[in-house]
Amino acid sequence: MNAERWHRVEGVFHEALSLADEARSPWLDEVCAGDGELRAEVEKLIIAAEGNDAPLEHNALEEWAPLLVEDGAEAVESLEGNELGPYRLERRLGAGGMGEVYLARDHRLGRHVAVKLLDPALGADRRWQARFLEEARVAALLDHPNVCTIHEVGEHEGRPFIVMQHVAGRTLKDLIGGQPLPPDILMSLALQVGEALAAAHERGIIHRDVKAANVMVTPQGLAKVLDFGIAKRLEIDSAAATAATAATAAGTILGTPGSMSPEQAAGAHTDRRSDIFSFGVLLYEMATGRTPFPGASWADRMTAVLYEPHLPVESTPGMPARLPAVVDRALAKQPADRYASMPELLADLRGGSTQPAVPIPPLRLEQQIRYLRTSDGVQLAWAEVGKGPLLVKASNWLSHLEYEWESRFWRHWLRFFAERFRFVRYDERGCGMTDREVKDLTFPRRVADFEQVVAAAAPSEPFVLLGMSQGASVAIDYAVRHPEQVSHLLIYGGYAKGWAARGSRLAQREYRALTALIRLGWGSDHPAYLQAFTMRFAPEATREQIEWFNELCRRSASPAMAAALLESRGVIDVAALLPQVKVPTLVLHSRGDVVCPVAEGRRIAAGIPGARFVELESRNHVLLEHEPAWQRFQHVVAEFTGCEPASTTSIVTHALGGG
Repeated sequence: MNAERWHRVEGVFHEALSLADEARSPWLDEVCAGDGELRAEVEKLIIAAEGNDAPLEHNALEEWAPLLVEDGAEAVESLEGNELGPYRLERRLGAGGMGEVYLARDHRLGRHVAVKLLDPALGADRRWQARFLEEARVAALLDHPNVCTIHEVGEHEGRPFIVMQHVAGRTLKDLIGGQPLPPDILMSLALQVGEALAAAHERGIIHRDVKAANVMVTPQGLAKVLDFGIAKRLEIDSAAATAATAATAAGTILGTPGSMSPEQAAGAHTDRRSDIFSFGVLLYEMATGRTPFPGASWADRMTAVLYEPHLPVESTPGMPARLPAVVDRALAKQPADRYASMPELLADLRGGSTQPAVPIPPLRLEQQIRYLRTSDGVQLAWAEVGKGPLLVKASNWLSHLEYEWESRFWRHWLRFFAERFRFVRYDERGCGMTDREVKDLTFPRRVADFEQVVAAAAPSEPFVLLGMSQGASVAIDYAVRHPEQVSHLLIYGGYAKGWAARGSRLAQREYRALTALIRLGWGSDHPAYLQAFTMRFAPEATREQIEWFNELCRRSASPAMAAALLESRGVIDVAALLPQVKVPTLVLHSRGDVVCPVAEGRRIAAGIPGARFVELESRNHVLLEHEPAWQRFQHVVAEFTGCEPASTTSIVTHALGGG
């Protein structure tokens, strides 16, 4: 029987046992209406419990206890190979409280997703259907980089299912593996999970099952909180949420013994502080490698949570001195003695800082910045990082080698390539750490600069060539001139014809207005400027990301140089070179890109013989880390180049000494 079902039976049993004999039967009539099997199981337990030392029969409470802990279910017929509309179920990943999860292939978008199906044993009950779908609704409310993204819901042969982001990696439970985490990894993951919970609480949602098994950690060190199946909305604002809540009768205990708060274990009212207690358990496990509330059985762990103190966290080398005190306060038995909110806890965990958590740990890889002198005397800055096959990126507008390194706008891009390649990039003339005051901004000059960067990188064999945005034209020109040097050509968000060469009067008026705006207000914080310029590159960016990109404008180039660079892009036209490209080519483009219309990406793909075109579901010119389009970009590029991340450069696996 499914674990969620046993939660239900056990909760009804405890409530029924607390009632007087004359009140019990009418109460069971109401609670078990339409579910004769539930009533039969509960009554069997009551008879066993009141049997005056009679041994509990099979299926009685102590026999069922392990099922409540393991989040498992009895074996059901595998659906591997089945088609659910556009999704083909490839393999079973595991089972949760209410159903099973499969890795699936989305034929429409060519990506992998996770599909969770409601357990057939619960599917006939509308209340459990409502709770299952409420899981999707709750998670969909949380647009946060540390929460698993929900794509859609559907139904297959009467079984509801949820389609969500497939998070490759390992659970935090597996990473802990009975050993304390290194302090820097502990802090990074703790802050990420804490920020996810803080975001949920801000939306009036408490998770109620915070535990290491419900946190996935990617090879890049990104934490994703999963499984909002028993989440609770503090303010019910929809009929669907009300129906879902009704699936849990009064007195029902949902959660994981040893991780749930004392009030949750007692079946009492819970609020945000219940999650704070569970988060304290998580911190304890990451710091010590063991649970704070051990026990041989379900009952032992519940008793420990309710009444027994935890052993203190012992300080170890490198551990923040404040961590033991934070854990102690989070694990207070009385809610009033805990932190009042996650932001308050996180501030203590950071040592009083109010800065938000870094979604991805800082890059451990160190980039090496070097300089070369171009043939016309310009001092040009270039950088390399990582190991493996060489990938050289043709420079695009607005870059700064150092400022980009720790940015929330570009860091996930840098990490992705640096973990797979010896990654080389540079600041073009007029930008970033390269000479700013230059006169020759012509296209041939830019191609010559790229050739000198490649020569400085000294490739020992053909390399992967990446052209993003304006860099696409340089990449195309180089691939035609030096086909023997290029193993793969990657084009993202690029164009073959500049805005002035496309013949569109509307585009020309738009870019001339934009050029004038740059000269007048480059880097300004005025809201009108942000809307007119910065939001073009990433309309779905957060305020913080927008502010960072605006700062990049100030740091990367002067107003006059930025305008001159934009004007120089307008006359580019390499369309005639497209049929001459003879190297394997992958073209990717965001469907809603405003900076460079998707039609330009299609033009490139149609013009290059044998090129593959992938349209990404995004409005952003620069893909953001949290959006599904970025996940698909990574998958398609890794598949095209055949390069997976090196285990030695993975943040988590490197720090923990394992894969």
